[in-house]
Amino acid sequence: MIQNQTQPWALTGIFSKMAVQRVLFFCVLGLLLLGISSGNSWALPQQKEAASLDNRPASETAKAIQTVLQSRWMSVEQDGQFHAEKVVTRAELASILVKSFELEKRKPVGATPPATQYLDVPPTHWAYPAIQLVLQHGVMSGYDEKRFMPDQPITRAEGFAILAQADGVYPFGEPYVNEILSPYADAGKIPVWARRALATAVKEGFVNVQTEPRTGSQAAQNILPLAPMRRSDLAYALARLIKRQSQPSPFGEMGRHRPVSRLQTESL
Repeated sequence: MIQNQTQPWALTGIFSKMAVQRVLFFCVLGLLLLGISSGNSWALPQQKEAASLDNRPASETAKAIQTVLQSRWMSVEQDGQFHAEKVVTRAELASILVKSFELEKRKPVGATPPATQYLDVPPTHWAYPAIQLVLQHGVMSGYDEKRFMPDQPITRAEGFAILAQADGVYPFGEPYVNEILSPYADAGKIPVWARRALATAVKEGFVNVQTEPRTGSQAAQNILPLAPMRRSDLAYALARLIKRQSQPSPFGEMGRHRPVSRLQTESL
């Protein structure tokens, strides 16, 4: 009787296939871990869109980052890197606004409101003091009575609008707002509540407008209002604010009629 025996070459083939499968498994696992740790390769679609359209000279972005670092309005992270492509959260924006406008040295208009207690921002939260300051000064607000959502990424529309509102929004009429924003291909995506503030931010030069090349036609200019705001975007806006402090208003005499912001009406 012939016994059913597994040939040595068959065993070798089985072990070789298992080895290949193990190698492939660990390669895929390694790529996944690398993507998670870097935060770039596996970015959200909106983040990839924003990154792909960021065609400003690297030197311009680097100069803006250097400016905000020197002013201490922004800082490097614990690893010593700036992480220009990292998305800005609501808590981080609150912290940066406190530094930029020196909110700890200002008194809110009227009576100082009591501390607002949010379930997601306990007193032990790292940004609790900064969040309380932006709330007291009316620079930012919560989503409802119980949530501030400190870890939620902000969009470019939100970030630029909040910065413009803190600095002071021009009293543009709707026709002029449309005139300012209409040249941008994605102006229709700007939330209604942010249009006037974003128009101010555009005229002040706070917005790093992105150019989208188009074959056979004029390149499209984009604001990317719904894309996440990156640290490089915020650095660009703050650097322009720092530069503007030593320059006259781009509106000349009209600048005299610009309404002061809540912060500018406060006593230092």
